[in-house]
This record gives sequence, structure tokens and C-alpha cells, in this order.
Amino acid sequence: MRKALERLLRSVGLMVVPYSSGEEFLRAIPEHAPDFLLLDVQLPGLSGLEVQAQLNHARLAMPVVFITATEVAGLREQALSSGAAAWLPKPVDQKLLLEAIHVALAAAHRPKTS
Repeated sequence: MRKALERLLRSVGLMVVPYSSGEEFLRAIPEHAPDFLLLDVQLPGLSGLEVQAQLNHARLAMPVVFITATEVAGLREQALSSGAAAWLPKPVDQKLLLEAIHVALAAAHRPKTS
């Protein structure tokens, strides 16, 4: 699935840097802070929600779009209340995914008002 998502995102002109785990991504952040993060809830090692929590704890704000086959009560609300831009079920609809990413990127680049 990761390869298919990489191809989809590259086909619309997005630069993609894939990681095999949340830990690998978190180690790479100082060098490569992305404009947005596409996270699966169920990752090897840290879950997607744990990666989001660590980003929030470190005050590294970036839009997160979750994709998941998990429908455990409360997880969606937890992710969204912690700042996730979207929560999409698997199999993910490509059009909805690209729309969610577009909205997340637009919100991230919108000037902050006081």
C-alpha cells in the first residue's frame, strides 16, 4: 500500500519521503520536516497516534492525515482533537485523500491571525 500511495502522491507533483516506521520518521525530522504527514494508525513500533502525540509534545506542528483500517471507538476523535486534518478509512478513496491533503496543506500555509 505504501508504494501505491507514493506513486499517487508523486503523480500529482508532491515530493514523497517514505519511512518504514514512526520511529524512523521521528529520527529524520530535524533534517526533513515535511509540509504534511500521511500516517497509518497501525504502524510497526509506535502507532500513528503515538507519532502524532510526540509531534505535539515537541511542538512540531504539521498537518497529519490519517488513513486506517482500525475503527476502535474514540480513536478518530482523539486524532482529530489532537490536530489531525483528516481521518480516512481504508481502502482509501484516492480523490478524498488528495482533497484532504490539499485542505491540510492550504491550512498549514494560511497566515496566522492574532
